[in-house]
Amino acid sequence: MSDISYKHCSPSQLSMFGACTANWAYKYLLKAPEKFVPNIYLRIGKYLHDAVPKSLDDARWLDANFLVEQLAKENPPMDGLEMDDYRLLVNLFTSTVKKYKLAKDNVEQFVRTDSFGTPVVGFIDLINREGNELIDWKIKGSKQENISHHHWIQLGFYSLVTGIPNCKNVYFVLEKRRKTDKVSYDEMIYRFKDSDYEIIKKYISKIVAGMSMVEKTGSYWPNRGFLCSYCGFQDACRK
Repeated sequence: MSDISYKHCSPSQLSMFGACTANWAYKYLLKAPEKFVPNIYLRIGKYLHDAVPKSLDDARWLDANFLVEQLAKENPPMDGLEMDDYRLLVNLFTSTVKKYKLAKDNVEQFVRTDSFGTPVVGFIDLINREGNELIDWKIKGSKQENISHHHWIQLGFYSLVTGIPNCKNVYFVLEKRRKTDKVSYDEMIYRFKDSDYEIIKKYISKIVAGMSMVEKTGSYWPNRGFLCSYCGFQDACRK
């Protein structure tokens, strides 16, 4: 087993470890080669995050035609990603800027805590201008009925570290199968309580302890299921 340390963990790592220990070990400990698995929603979500800071520095990134042109240049279409999807992104992005009034001082806010032994860090997508609500956005292909466990833990971590109890997951729903360029929003609001924080702290402590054990013993195991089709380490896992 390599003595490479994962140095810190994030809400994404917490989720990955909880879903599949082998996936986490291949990515963060062994630094194994990762095969790209096309996923339209992850790809568009990345573009959105990349475009936000650019738009705040350069107004041209709010122009729909310019944005489509730049995305096509920097990220050539792949299997499952076409020019129509760039236009979906443009609509999504411009709607986001207008609806949530993005500005440099309230997007991509870095947070960190050392209270779990290993530093746990993350970036909050948006803190509203009044400073009393956290917002995290996700890309989905269909309506979201309930907040997922991972998203709840992520929001709760941000709430715990900042002391802001009011949180909101904003799901941008891109129904690609209908070939529409319209974006709908699902907003799920949650107000965290002390009892929630206790659950979140216990969960994070358990996952961090598990990460440490995997690093020490070199023992990790796959959790086979539907998520395997989205994993970039499928080849290594089959060996």
